[in-house]
Amino acid sequence: MSKKPTAAMKRNLDRLVENITTGDDSEDYQRERGYLDEYIRQGTTPFTHRWYDDFLEKDCEVSYTATQVIYDLRMELCIPLAEFLQAPSESLFRAMMAKSYFLTMGYVRHHLTGRPRIPYISVSNSYFAFLASLFFSRDEQSLSFAALQTIIANPDECIRPQETDAARTLIPLSFRLAQDHLALPIDQTQADLFAFSELYQTAYAGFDSSDAEQVKQIFNDLADYHIRQSRDDEKGYPEFEYTLERWMPWEILALLRLRTQKGLDNSMISHPLITPFLPFVGLELGGFFDDAQKNLRRAVFKEFGYQPVVDL
Repeated sequence: MSKKPTAAMKRNLDRLVENITTGDDSEDYQRERGYLDEYIRQGTTPFTHRWYDDFLEKDCEVSYTATQVIYDLRMELCIPLAEFLQAPSESLFRAMMAKSYFLTMGYVRHHLTGRPRIPYISVSNSYFAFLASLFFSRDEQSLSFAALQTIIANPDECIRPQETDAARTLIPLSFRLAQDHLALPIDQTQADLFAFSELYQTAYAGFDSSDAEQVKQIFNDLADYHIRQSRDDEKGYPEFEYTLERWMPWEILALLRLRTQKGLDNSMISHPLITPFLPFVGLELGGFFDDAQKNLRRAVFKEFGYQPVVDL
C-alpha cells in the first residue's frame, strides 16, 4: 500500500500559511514584496529596514540584498500550494510555479553575483531550485545548475554535502539530469563524489520507460521514499526536512515533466503524494510567467548584463 502524507505534514503546512498571511512574519513578507517592487522598477539593492525596539530601547536596522528578498519570497508558495492540495486546478498549479520561480531565481541571481556562497543560500535548496527549473527556461536551468555546482564546491563548513542523504539521491540526480537530458556542462570531479542509492539507480534507469508496470512501481517507490524522508532527524540529514519540500516532490515532478516532454504516458502512475500534480506537469512554459516573474527576470538579467537564450 502506498504511503500517504501524514497529518503532521498537513499541520505544518497550515501553520506556515498562517504565519505568512496573518502571523508574526506577515509584515516582513509584505515589506519584502515592496522591496522586490523597488528592485524591479529602480534596480534598488540593498534595502534597509529601520525601527525602534521598545524592549531594547534603541534604534535598530537590518539590511537585505536583492538575492535575499527574492529567495525569502519563495516561502509564499505555501499559499497556493495549500489551496491546490484541497482542490487541484490548472490556475493554482500555475500560481504555485509562479511562486516557485522565486526559489530558482534566488539561486540564479546569486550565481550571477559571482560570490561562491552566502550563509542564507543553502546547499539543500540549490538542488530543489535546479529541479524546479525544469519547469522554466533554458536560462534558468543552466544558471541554477551552475549555482548548484558552485555551492557544492563551497559548502557549509559544518555539513558537507557528502554527509547528507541527498548525496545518494537528489545531488546525483541533479548532475545526471543536467548532463543526460539538458546537455549542460558539469564538473565531473564533483559529480564523481556522489553515487545513486539502489532505489535511485533503478528509478533513473527506468523513469522514461514505456513499460507501464515498471514506471508505476518506480514512481510509487520514489513517492514512498519521499514521505519516509519527510521528517526531522537530529542525528542525520534527510532530504525533506522542511515543509515546502515535503509537499512539493520536485525530484518526482522533474522526472514526470521530462516524461511528458518525451511524449510518454503518465496515466498509469498513482500515488497520494503525486496524483494531484499529474494533470499539470506537462503545461506549457509560458503560463508559469506572469508579469511579475517576467519583470523580475528582466531586472536580474539587466543588472548583470546577461543575454538570455530564451526571451519571454
